[in-house]
Amino acid sequence: MDFATLVMGSELDALVAEKVMGWKDRIIVYRWKDKSARKHSIIAFKDDGKDSVGDYSAYVNEAGEKIYCGRPHQLFFPPHYSVLMEAAWEVVEHLVGKGMEFSLQTNSHMKDWRAEFENPDVEVVALSAPLAICLAALKAVEE
Repeated sequence: MDFATLVMGSELDALVAEKVMGWKDRIIVYRWKDKSARKHSIIAFKDDGKDSVGDYSAYVNEAGEKIYCGRPHQLFFPPHYSVLMEAAWEVVEHLVGKGMEFSLQTNSHMKDWRAEFENPDVEVVALSAPLAICLAALKAVEE
């Protein structure tokens, strides 16, 4: 995986959900209001690996078939791991629970953040703490 060209945002969050957190069955969906145009795709999963709250809205798949997100939940959307610290910290806790050690540092001007996992040794510097955590986590599980 080329981390220099990794797309930030929903693609990165989906990769973290899949590769790090163990979510399964990635699917591309579209909001119900975009059902005919299908312009703005959204990455969702059919299994988030845990019992969590899904979205209650209706979406359509690539074939235009309606997918309900009510109970029982059929689609799950990854948290914004690469943007929200609370979500990124779930990634840290998940990997620490698997025996990895973690540290997070910033320079004195808080212009960048360094996330490090040990076992394997991985270090990533990024402009935000959540982004650094996500990139380091992906590298750690890849090695």
